[in-house]
Amino acid sequence: MNYQMTIFQFPDISMLSEQKLLMEEELAKINYETKVKVELVSEVCNENTEKSLNSSGVNQETSSSIKSEEKIILFKANGAITFSSTDFNSRDIEVKVTQLIEENTRLKETLIQNNKNMKTQYERIKAWQEDVDRTQESHKQKFVEAKKIISSLKEENETLQRQLHDLRSNFAYEVRTKQYLENSEQYKTESLQAKCNDSEKNKNNSMEGFEDVFKENIKQLSEELYRAKQKLQYQENEYLETKRKLLEENNDLKKQLEQMKTEPTLNTQTDKLQQFLSEQGFCHQEKLYKKYEKTLVEPKLANEQWQKAQKVEENLRDELSQAKGLAEEYRMCYKIATMELQELHKKNTLLLNENQEVILRQQLMALQMTLTECETKRAVAEAQLAVKVEEMKHLSLSMPAEADMFALKTQVDLLKSDFQAERECNEGLKREKNQLAEDMQMLHKRNQQMQTEIELLREELTVRSRVRLKIVFQRYTWVGLTRYR
Repeated sequence: MNYQMTIFQFPDISMLSEQKLLMEEELAKINYETKVKVELVSEVCNENTEKSLNSSGVNQETSSSIKSEEKIILFKANGAITFSSTDFNSRDIEVKVTQLIEENTRLKETLIQNNKNMKTQYERIKAWQEDVDRTQESHKQKFVEAKKIISSLKEENETLQRQLHDLRSNFAYEVRTKQYLENSEQYKTESLQAKCNDSEKNKNNSMEGFEDVFKENIKQLSEELYRAKQKLQYQENEYLETKRKLLEENNDLKKQLEQMKTEPTLNTQTDKLQQFLSEQGFCHQEKLYKKYEKTLVEPKLANEQWQKAQKVEENLRDELSQAKGLAEEYRMCYKIATMELQELHKKNTLLLNENQEVILRQQLMALQMTLTECETKRAVAEAQLAVKVEEMKHLSLSMPAEADMFALKTQVDLLKSDFQAERECNEGLKREKNQLAEDMQMLHKRNQQMQTEIELLREELTVRSRVRLKIVFQRYTWVGLTRYR
């Protein structure tokens, strides 16, 4: 709503009052001038009458003529009619006076008429100004009302925009929530399927891998222990043999010393030999003692290694028990996940079958409706055709041959065109029905393809999870071997 303010330009009352005052001043001046003129004329007339009545002396005449001339000069100065004392008579003066009086009365009448016109114009202007004030007030009120209406419309528009924004946001939120729920359900199904596959792979691979690693570690430890025992036994046998040899050599040397003591010449040699033998025996004893210490240290190391192997074996047994517990947990999760997947698959298949059945039923109902309509139309057309054929027969019997043939041909052509149109409509409906049947077959094939794709995806997921479990198990075995080392 657009309200335009109409601005009225009207004359000001102060200007009108000033014009009225100026006109009143001019009227007063005119009245004053007329009064002066009338007085001068009356004085001149009186002097002339006195002059005509009293022609006594020349001095009076001269003085009166001088006075009359002075008054005439004054009369000229005030804008009166120019005439000399010698030029006019009493008759002319009367005519002049009557003219002046008439002119004065006309001026008064014009002034009165002007005053009346001014009053009427003033009243009219005042009424017009009041009308303008009233219209301005009404326009102001309308402008205020328009402002209020505009503000209310703005508020209403803002509320509507907010509501629309809220509706859009709510709709977008609902769409996002639906998408999120669908994605979450799909993600749950995929995650459960992946967990099931992972749990199967972990169970199989972990059990096989742990058993293999455990057996290999036990074999390695048993072999190392057997080698350490053999080494220790070999060192003990070597020590006993060296000890026996040294004892035999010592006994031989003692025998030689005893033989050499019997001979005096050989004392020096015996001393040397004893010194040599003592030195050789001391060195040999030191070597044997070192070997003996080594043989004592090596069993300690073997025992330490055996203890470490036992600890590793215990750790492996603990890890094996933990792995068995995890395998049991994975087995339970796999069972639960398979149950949930089966339920979801059943629900999805039921929903898909229901939706497809509903759609197909609706399409079949629509096709049946269209077929019934076409059949009814066809029956009606055939009935009309039969009626028209009968009418044509009656007409052919009643009308002459030549005039009736043209009309009959036109009617036959029209009936043929109608029949062909009906036939084309029926053929189109049949084509649509066949197309819908093909679409149903395509949907069935698509459903089967989707099921096969789902199976392939499951197989791919199982293969990937097995590969990942193998990688994890290899890392785990590598960590266990590094710990053992």
